[in-house]
Amino acid sequence: MSELYQNFLFDTHTHLHDPRFDEDRMQVLESCSEQLAGWINVGSDLATSKKSIEYATNFSKSFASAGIHPHDAATHSMDELDDIQKLLSNEKVKAAGEMGLDYYYDNSPREIQKEIFKRQLEFAKEIQLPCIIHVRDAFEDFFQVVDEVNYHHGVVHCFSGDVKQLEAIVDRGFYAGYGGVITFKNAQITRDSFLKTPLDRILLETDCPYLSPVPKRGKRNTPLYVSYVAEFGAEIRDITVEELVRKSYENAKELFELT
Repeated sequence: MSELYQNFLFDTHTHLHDPRFDEDRMQVLESCSEQLAGWINVGSDLATSKKSIEYATNFSKSFASAGIHPHDAATHSMDELDDIQKLLSNEKVKAAGEMGLDYYYDNSPREIQKEIFKRQLEFAKEIQLPCIIHVRDAFEDFFQVVDEVNYHHGVVHCFSGDVKQLEAIVDRGFYAGYGGVITFKNAQITRDSFLKTPLDRILLETDCPYLSPVPKRGKRNTPLYVSYVAEFGAEIRDITVEELVRKSYENAKELFELT
């Protein structure tokens, strides 16, 4: 990792609470503290949201989000949503989410996904907190929900849409998050969208421990691998790595109000 840009590498989407980090989590967190500008650990339910805040409290470069993932929408009560809302006021929580819609796996009924998503958007809108949003095979309903709530402040993480869908999120004011998928041979649609995304709307991420970028594909992903995303992304956009990393860091600081 080049010292020219490592001080600007910021991973906007990690899941360091995942069991795959149970054996060496502290070592990974310490390495991230030494080699990254920072990262956001993203909650996917009440328990992982609390864990994210715990890590953020103990590591100055770590920040947190709190939310309920669409996969888990059907298994969480309205009382838990109220608890999530309370967590959003913590000073280290910089975003609401991970929230959204996933019609690819359909792990929760779609109407329940939409209701839980809408409620979380309303929580975020009330305190003007940005949202970290998951959308897969559900862009039509995603646009319907965010337009109904009239809140377009956040990032569509691990963006998987085509250029038309990209234009629709950018026009609404959203950022697009890109990770290891842009390095996959079978991900030309995602690469096309990445190439068309304005530099002031790009965020870099890993979604670790998932979606490790080439040349680490098949291995556990970590926040440090955001450097591979940056290097590949800069190459296909024909810009310097430092330019991409600096701009994405500026975007992260602006969206999440990082100091």
